[in-house]
Amino acid sequence: MPADPGAPEGVDFEPSRWPPRSRLVGLVPIGIGTPGAECLTSYVSRLAWTYNLAPAQLVTRVIAPTLGAADPRLAERWVRHLDAILRRQPTLNSHTPWTAMWVEALEALMLRAGLSGLTLLRWREVLPYKGLLRSVRAWCPACLAGWAASGVPAHEPLLWQFSTVETCPEHAVPLEVTCPNVACGRSAPVLMSRSRPGECPRCRTRLDGAGRPDAPGAEELDWQRFVAREIGTVIAASGQGTEGPDGLGTAGAVHAAIGRTGLTLTAFAARIGVAPSTVSLWKDSRRQPSLPQLLRIARASAVGLIPLLEGDLAAIAALPPLEPGHRPFIPRSREVHPRHDWGAIQRCLEAALAAEPPVSLAAAVRSAGVAEEYARRRDPALCHALARRYADWLAAGRRRREASSEAAVRSAIAALRAERRRPSRYRVQQRLPAGVSLRRPALFRLWQAEVGGAGTTE
Repeated sequence: MPADPGAPEGVDFEPSRWPPRSRLVGLVPIGIGTPGAECLTSYVSRLAWTYNLAPAQLVTRVIAPTLGAADPRLAERWVRHLDAILRRQPTLNSHTPWTAMWVEALEALMLRAGLSGLTLLRWREVLPYKGLLRSVRAWCPACLAGWAASGVPAHEPLLWQFSTVETCPEHAVPLEVTCPNVACGRSAPVLMSRSRPGECPRCRTRLDGAGRPDAPGAEELDWQRFVAREIGTVIAASGQGTEGPDGLGTAGAVHAAIGRTGLTLTAFAARIGVAPSTVSLWKDSRRQPSLPQLLRIARASAVGLIPLLEGDLAAIAALPPLEPGHRPFIPRSREVHPRHDWGAIQRCLEAALAAEPPVSLAAAVRSAGVAEEYARRRDPALCHALARRYADWLAAGRRRREASSEAAVRSAIAALRAERRRPSRYRVQQRLPAGVSLRRPALFRLWQAEVGGAGTTE
């Protein structure tokens, strides 16, 4: 392209040198890199309304085709099936592959990096997904009212999405999950087709009204503030990129945290409200502790959540020793650890071993009221005998059915020959009982062997 003679000296208007253009406006995320960072679903909603579009329109017209950029068939599926996208919306703020796909698509559309700080992608190797985040929206009416008064755009912090956060640490009021409009009174998923931060997506009622008057007790409030503070450090560190800890050091960190308390494994398990076997699995790297369990470990040992997640043994060793009598409030665990009478369970399984007809191992342990994994661990020989007996019974039944089917085929061929009719496949099939078909390879080969190539005349 020839240079523009009227252009100022030193200015190059060559199109190839123009900087790339984004398809979407570079909306600045709120609080990224801080404990108050907003979540990805809140950011998508605000981005949509910036263009005066409902989130469903932005998703289907702009984001969905980019989700499958490497596979046109995938992109076409997302465009056609908005429901398939919205069904996955609870995972958008977490650390699933679906989350990574959305972050990559939005960063490409906006030419903006760092949107992973609105999610938990950095912690995907150390935070189990189950029970991590809520599947419905939660909010603090006092926070929304304060932001409206100070001119801060309404948004939903990632902190509110954690299932362990039940109280606003700033205003000491419970988080709301249902619409304040008594005619509506329903909860809402974190992202809907017309979601807007600060409003109910169904009836458009503002959510910054008065909340519930009940407040948690002093001990519960202290626990909730501890939870919010520790999770806030995790959210702030999420803005440092997607490369996080690999989870290999968590077991050593848990072992060091238990050592700080001076308690035995059994006493520590009772202190935080879990089974001793669970603590043993953590120490042996056979199971990754969930976020509620990590918070209990951190509370009992006065170790931060970040050193536990990152396996930072040096940071744990540098902490001052615990004061004598250190026993902060830890609420009662909601996990259920049933106590099984193994003698009764064993008698139930032995009765199942002698039952006629034989029962499967799954049915036997279900009638005993325990998980199959637990039964196999306690008595592998008995479980193996149950499974083997049931498998042998099924195999014998198959052999009986095969022998009966073969006898029916031979009988049909013999009857046709006695009538001096050719035992064609069609005629033999017509004489077979229901459920017996020459389409089965074994029976087809038997018919071929019995008929040969000659047959008989009609």
